[in-house]
Amino acid sequence: MNTEKVDHPQLRGFQNVHRLEGDWGVIDVASAPPVVRLAVAGQEPPVSGTTFGGFGGSVSEYHYVFVLPGSPRERLVGDISVACGAALGPVDSEFVDYAANLGYAAVEVELSHEYEEDHGIPFDRYDSLLTVRDFDSDLDRQEATARRIFDNLSAVGRYELILVRDLQRLLASSGPGP
Repeated sequence: MNTEKVDHPQLRGFQNVHRLEGDWGVIDVASAPPVVRLAVAGQEPPVSGTTFGGFGGSVSEYHYVFVLPGSPRERLVGDISVACGAALGPVDSEFVDYAANLGYAAVEVELSHEYEEDHGIPFDRYDSLLTVRDFDSDLDRQEATARRIFDNLSAVGRYELILVRDLQRLLASSGPGP
């Protein structure tokens, strides 16, 4: 597997971005969905994860807030900016539409997604989602950050929300949802 460091100005400070090349093709890790981002160059992340078959890396664990409604988009992006305490900026990525650097974590917003119901969680019911990724893989701090953003968005009173860990465990809900 060949790895090449990708220097993209809009992604600086958000993650270590690499392009992976192999017999199976090319993966630009920056444009992969957050749940599929891989450990590259044989480095194991400090968080234990599931081995991602054939790529020799691990899938990291993140926290997600799914949001309904996801429009009007400008208001949603503004409310998330206030909720996380940092201005979200547009990102030129296939999956991430807006992102903010909190200094110790990234908040990445996807205005639409293709997740379906899984583990009894109706992801497909929600229009948009945000992902919280701690740069040091500190899961306690990451969860505290995600809960703070979730609570702040819930207080706005406009949204139905769910907070999930690793797309597998429902941690909280707000509004008339599950």
